[in-house]
Amino acid sequence: GSESMQVSIKGVPEGFTLSGGTRNADGSWSVAQSDLGNVAINAPKDFNGQVNLTLEATTTESSNGSTSVVSKGFSVSINAVADAANVTVGNVAGLEDQAIKLDLAASLSDVDGSESMQVSIKGVPEGFTLSGGTRNADGSWSVAQSDLGNVSINAPKDFSGQVNLTLEATTTEASNGSTAVVSKDFSVNINAVADAANVTVGNVSGLEDQAIKLDLASSLSDVDGSETMKVAIKGVPEGFTLSAGTRNADGSWSVAQSDLDKVSINAPKDFNGQVNLTLEATTTSTAKST
Repeated sequence: GSESMQVSIKGVPEGFTLSGGTRNADGSWSVAQSDLGNVAINAPKDFNGQVNLTLEATTTESSNGSTSVVSKGFSVSINAVADAANVTVGNVAGLEDQAIKLDLAASLSDVDGSESMQVSIKGVPEGFTLSGGTRNADGSWSVAQSDLGNVSINAPKDFSGQVNLTLEATTTEASNGSTAVVSKDFSVNINAVADAANVTVGNVSGLEDQAIKLDLASSLSDVDGSETMKVAIKGVPEGFTLSAGTRNADGSWSVAQSDLDKVSINAPKDFNGQVNLTLEATTTSTAKST
């Protein structure tokens, strides 16, 4: 019991800390002997590599103050680990039959140059395409990180509805191949738009005081069942009638699409001359009218 001991750990680099003890002005750490079995070292964020330290024990004889110093070197190897990327996504919406820009971003959180990143978009349905990147065999799309801010999605013609996608960023540590994966889900809402109908008309002629059959046809261009159509003939003069349909308060005639190929016009008695008419077809999407 005539001796006491002081313990220090030397060579701890600037920015590193120990879980026990006190840092001295010379950079060494004084640690209680009783803490040695539990002390841990903490490196600065993203540090990897080897740190060489020295454990120094100084014993002092209480009777005369003589000292003895024992020093032993040891190393701490800190293996690199891939850090999770910074990934942000936003839900977006757009119109049927138009490219919709996605709201995506990804960046490395470890910027010391030791990591690389691969980005993919998963869940893209068959028939959909992206404006950038490459479709893989599993249906996912590999997209360059630099393209994420500009990539758009294109749906098949006449598609409307919601598509749920996932942005996945995989970081890889160059020194040992360790990886970290971050996945975030987002949605694309594609709002329906009424498509212009297929409309054909032909000029016709006939005789005074006889019904004259019109040359009219219309059909839906979007045939997925999501649209309806109303047909009107405009410009019918006062005193003229059509063989089918209903005269409206504004003078136009509403005609069933199925009657268009049969409808005839009847002029007042003894009328002759030219009448200019307009066939108007209005399509309405049952999901969203436009």
